[in-house]
This record gives sequence, C-alpha cells and structure tokens, in this order.
Amino acid sequence: MAANEESPQMISLTPSIKSGNPRQEARVAGASWPVSCEAPVDGSSSTEKYVWLIFGATGTIGRHICRAAIERGDNVMACSRDIESTVSVSEEWSDRLLISSCDVRARPMVEQSVDRIIKRWGRVDVVVNCVAIGIIAPCEEQDEDDVRAQFETNVMGLFHIVQTTLPCFRQRNGGKYIVFSSIAGMLGIPGLGPFSGTKWATEGFIESLSYEIEEFGAKATLVYPGPVQGPAETRDKSPPPWRHFVIKPLSNEYLGTPAEHARRMILWVGGHRGTSVEKIGEIIWELAHSKNPPMRLLLGSEAVESMQDKLRQTIEEVEDWKFLFASGDGDDA
Repeated sequence: MAANEESPQMISLTPSIKSGNPRQEARVAGASWPVSCEAPVDGSSSTEKYVWLIFGATGTIGRHICRAAIERGDNVMACSRDIESTVSVSEEWSDRLLISSCDVRARPMVEQSVDRIIKRWGRVDVVVNCVAIGIIAPCEEQDEDDVRAQFETNVMGLFHIVQTTLPCFRQRNGGKYIVFSSIAGMLGIPGLGPFSGTKWATEGFIESLSYEIEEFGAKATLVYPGPVQGPAETRDKSPPPWRHFVIKPLSNEYLGTPAEHARRMILWVGGHRGTSVEKIGEIIWELAHSKNPPMRLLLGSEAVESMQDKLRQTIEEVEDWKFLFASGDGDDA
C-alpha cells in the first residue's frame, strides 16, 4: 500500500467546512517563512495559480494537500492506485480536480497520468510524491520480495515520476518537486533497515537532482513529517498513521533486542499528538508557491530534534576520529 493511502473504501475529495475566503487563510497560524523564501502574502489574490500532480493522493497527507491547493484556486491531478473506484469528487471541484489511477512502480501508468494532465491544463507546476511502503522486521528476517517491494515503490517509483515529469519542467524553465521523505531518511532505525535504505536513497537522489535542475529553473524539496494528527472531523476514527507499514512477526532470536525499536516507535506515534494534516496541507501549499524553497523542510519538533541530534552525533564522531590524519593526508611511510 502506498504511504498514507487509504484502504479500498469510498473517500470524498470535497471542500472542507470553513468560513471566509480560503485564500485569506493561506498563512499558517503563528508561522512565518524566512524572507528569502518569498512565500505568498496573506490573502493575496495575485498569487499565481499552479497545476499540481500529486502521487499518493488518497492518503491522509496527500488528500489534505489536494484540498489546500484546490481551495486556494489551483488545479490538481490526484493519483493513487484504484483511485477511480475509491474516490468521489465534489461537483464544486470537478472543473479543477482530475483523478488518475496510477501505480508508480509501472512507468507507463505514470506516463499516462502526465499525458492526461498536460492534455487538460497544458503544463505541470508542482509534483508531489507521498508514496511509500515499509516493512517492520529485522534486516535478517526480511526476504528478497520484502526488500524489492520497498525499493521498487519508494525508489524506482520516484525515479519514474521524476524522469517522466522533468521534461515538462525543462520546457517551461521552472517547476517544483516536493518529495516526502521520513525520519528514517536521516536516521538508521532498527527494525526498518530496508525502508531506511530506500529513504536514504531518496535523499541522495533528490539532493543530486536539485543541483542538476537548477539550470532549468526547477527546484526540489525533501519533506520530513514527524508524528501526524488525522483530520479534526474524523480524528477518533482515522486509520492509524502507520497503516502503510507491514509489521511482521518477530522471531525469538530478536525479542528484547534493538530490532524491536521500530515496533515501540509505532506505539509511541499512535499515542502522540503530532502536527495536524490540515496544517501540513497549508504548509505544502505555501512551500510550492515560495520562490526559493528550502532543500529540506522538517515538520514538527520531533523531526527537528531528530535531525539536530543526528548532525550533532555525526560532528562529534568526525571530531573524535580526525586525529588519524591530523598531520595531513600524505603517506609518511
């Protein structure tokens, strides 16, 4: 199952119930973007209208990104597996929302989705990827099919998306990639070895890509969500935030070892108050409309603290071991 994609059931992509002009609610309450980002101004009716291509659009995060973009006047193609049989589209949004069934592992399906959005609106401005799967088990106990499934979806799927859409960005001399990574993309998490591997691959791929596409006026941002709260109206009924993970039984050999950490982390996330998906949707809309978005965007204090701890530990380790070549890199022998 794709990251944050719902199980097969009817999902409604409809306007949220709120008062006032949604464009006037674009700014995140209490938040301020750095001036260098040139983020959109509160309530500005002059903000350029974008065309979004969103993969993993039926999940909690993807759905709220769709909603934030459409409510602010943008056009959206929402893609996920079986979306045409599991999603109902509000008549109010029918002129600005397309849906497309797309398994990112199949390059022809990605190409078909891109062809449809170009035929409808003539361009693509923002590409968002929320798709991922993960298997929770020690590295030793994940078989080859487990590992391949994660890399084919999380890495090759992203590769298909980028290679299919980048010509559109080059031709227009602009565009933005917004790719959801994970805390597992900055830390090696026991019990999530192959999944962490796919996210580290995503890190290297997108950072390298970002330098390559600067010449074409395009940009890429990696997004790291911490714990996420479901929508306010269904918070008590929302599927658990780890539903895109498969939890395999743990063998006796690994009971009581660090390999249990991922399981404990899942339990902690389930009872922790995280960033609301409504806020994430608003942040991603502003990110897409920023002139100079960051390479990395961390959502929530847990994600920020995890990155800070990782960087601190890495610097400390470098300092501890740099003495080996303190006198220079030459061979004195």
